[in-house]
Amino acid sequence: MRDVDADDPDYLSPNKRFKNTTSHPGIDSYSFAEEPFGLVRFWHEGPTAFTEYTVLGASERQVLIRCCPSENRLPFPSCQGKIYVTEERLGFYIQFPRERLPQWREIQLAIRELVQSWRMDQ
Repeated sequence: MRDVDADDPDYLSPNKRFKNTTSHPGIDSYSFAEEPFGLVRFWHEGPTAFTEYTVLGASERQVLIRCCPSENRLPFPSCQGKIYVTEERLGFYIQFPRERLPQWREIQLAIRELVQSWRMDQ
């Protein structure tokens, strides 16, 4: 968890990570699908080890989440990723069970509320 500006050169924001991921061989070779729970799934043709999600065009929040694919028979399948909340200058790592992906907003909101409860007025 970090209190950081998204443009800080020492911080890899979710948007920078997304650009790095999709820049080679180019974003044109990626496919995108909007999910009913508010994320955009993206993938490059061919075999992949993860299912990846982002939020496109949002200015209040940057999201990059990577999940174990549902076809993998893992004992504890999970999703993990990075979230950056612009208004709060808050960047954090998130990890949760894959079956909770549709509740990603509630999970990140609970983390933000926990951080707010720790902050002291100055």
